[in-house]
Amino acid sequence: MLNKEEIFNCLKDVGLMPSYDKDGDIRFKYNLDTHYVLFHDDDERFFQIALFNVYRVNDENRNEVLNACNKVNLVVKVAKCSIKSNNRVWIVSEQMLGSSPVFAEFVPRTLRCLATARLRFEKEMMK
Repeated sequence: MLNKEEIFNCLKDVGLMPSYDKDGDIRFKYNLDTHYVLFHDDDERFFQIALFNVYRVNDENRNEVLNACNKVNLVVKVAKCSIKSNNRVWIVSEQMLGSSPVFAEFVPRTLRCLATARLRFEKEMMK
């Protein structure tokens, strides 16, 4: 079973200040953005690191946002950029773990990928 404490401690060890939210997910700041580590009861070896509410979507900018998300998804590893039902862009990394994961090896790299995806999205929206 996935050990939330291992991920929590990994985030702490790399200098972040994680905490648990009311749902039991881990919340922390990275590059001034609030990120969440989301767990799924139906798959104990799967979790996500998510950056919520990156951009507001409306009828006027929806096509431009979809194009920007698509470009991000094509060039940035690990990150998925999409419009969620709240009409906000989220950028999410999904992880499927083996039997002996070493969180310190991939969590910092995943955070850099999410930051890169956000910057790439913002760049695409400025064109």
